[in-house]
Amino acid sequence: MTPFFLNRPVATVIAVVAIGLGSGPVAAQSVQQGRLQWQTAAPAVPSRGEQNGSQEVRIAVDQPLGPAPALSAFRLDYGRSDHRLQRMMVMPDGTAFRATLSDRDGGDRFRALGVWWVIPGATGGTVTGLVRGIGEFEVPPGPPDTTLVLSGFDIRRSEGTDANVRTFAIQLDSASRRIRTVLLDDQGTDFTSLAEAVAVGFGFSVIGGPVGALAGTGGMANINQGPVNANSRLRPYTAEIAYAWVPNRYLGAMREVSGSDRRRSAISGELPTQEQYVLTGFSFHFGNSDHFLGRVGVHLASTGPVISWQDANLDDPIQWNVRFMPVRTDPPASTLIPPARPLPDQVPAGRN
Repeated sequence: MTPFFLNRPVATVIAVVAIGLGSGPVAAQSVQQGRLQWQTAAPAVPSRGEQNGSQEVRIAVDQPLGPAPALSAFRLDYGRSDHRLQRMMVMPDGTAFRATLSDRDGGDRFRALGVWWVIPGATGGTVTGLVRGIGEFEVPPGPPDTTLVLSGFDIRRSEGTDANVRTFAIQLDSASRRIRTVLLDDQGTDFTSLAEAVAVGFGFSVIGGPVGALAGTGGMANINQGPVNANSRLRPYTAEIAYAWVPNRYLGAMREVSGSDRRRSAISGELPTQEQYVLTGFSFHFGNSDHFLGRVGVHLASTGPVISWQDANLDDPIQWNVRFMPVRTDPPASTLIPPARPLPDQVPAGRN
């Protein structure tokens, strides 16, 4: 297994320009520049944990995650084996996170990795529901000037059942306040037309439009969105998604990377140079058929493969994409404010 390391953020230097008064570096949390004072927000900090386990494990992290951490990287990994899927989970839990990768028996050993950014001012919650194929959830509005990002997920097929996996995706959209999930398998002879799975796997990066924009692609109209429909052919699962509304001053512009291989040399888009980003969505798809699952994950700054999506080998065609936003660890506050004390030329006449 390729080692995976978290690169610690590097301190940055901020320059402030005061109109008519020249410019100079800001070397502290609050520095007077002419008649104005620039304030920086509390810093965002990374938090990481990794551990082996079986069934469901609770894994300690090196910084408390708080109520709404932003997921940056994760991996669930059986090592050299693979299994049908009953449940996969990476969920923040205060000073730890809970993780699962299991078939219906639930006793197989796996390794779980989770990396988050703890961002001051972030708020969040969870949505959950029983769905088939595509699940769609609407979340309450966030505070002004915030963006919706992923915090964690728990995907569970019915107790006592498991199945192969063809497509797995989670996407979040701030404008519509929607979260979409996809979990598909071929379902044997009951699901012989794979147009739906292909459309989801290759077209799920389309985000921000109405549900119909997805349903009209590649013959997907017969994939049910929303709560379970007894007439749907697709296998049911329960999706629980944790989300966070992150203040925009901590975030850079949205980026997207995609590929048909796991290597850095075979992707489209610009990868982050270090683990200083948060996820707003991802999709994984096997291009030939459904498979047992051996590894699943997003770790764009890894020195090895940038994603994990495979059974016990690497010979299957895949398609994937990831959307993320860079993190500003020490962003400026939203405004320039007057200094706390008067400057010398502001002292009233006759006073020393």
